[in-house]
Amino acid sequence: MGRSSLLILIVAAALAGCAVHPRQTAMVAATPQSGFGYSETKLSPDRYEVRYATPALKLPADSESRASAVEKEKQRAFDLALWHAAEIALAGGFTRLSIGPAHRDADIQVKKLYTPAAPGVFGPGGMIYPQWIYNPMVAYYGAPGIGPYWMYEDPFADQPEVAANGRITARLEVTFARTASPGSLDAAATAHRLAAEYGGSAY
Repeated sequence: MGRSSLLILIVAAALAGCAVHPRQTAMVAATPQSGFGYSETKLSPDRYEVRYATPALKLPADSESRASAVEKEKQRAFDLALWHAAEIALAGGFTRLSIGPAHRDADIQVKKLYTPAAPGVFGPGGMIYPQWIYNPMVAYYGAPGIGPYWMYEDPFADQPEVAANGRITARLEVTFARTASPGSLDAAATAHRLAAEYGGSAY
């Protein structure tokens, strides 16, 4: 294989790798296939529940950085839901919107690093069982060992967190109006502000 052919293969592989996880525009309607985006439920002619769900997000492993990232993503999900609410208001001929009950929920999974012990050495809680035999009636953790032994990963040990991922969902009830009221937002100004801030946002 010539150098030019090898280079073509390398470039093709790189492009294929990029295609596996393309960046996705954030401000899109939710579908069962995508699993993320905005959606709404009409509660009355001038009141909607608007939702925004993020795709699965990769989060920092350490708890402090993860908490900060989650709060940032909660705010983004809320703002994207509010942006869509402003769009609904304008499409319906309304000029003002008021935010009612709002929720910002996070579903986070954290993976930890487990170091398997030698077969037949450790039992639950790290207790030593020189002749420990697997009992199928007990919910042990690990994978089958050889012969009468059992490969055991101690779930009670203090293990470092190595990876985390999660999804954020924002939900807010919004009431629309054609006249201003205390605390109401200008629909056009809100849509313009959030479009400027998140128009290029992607996951």
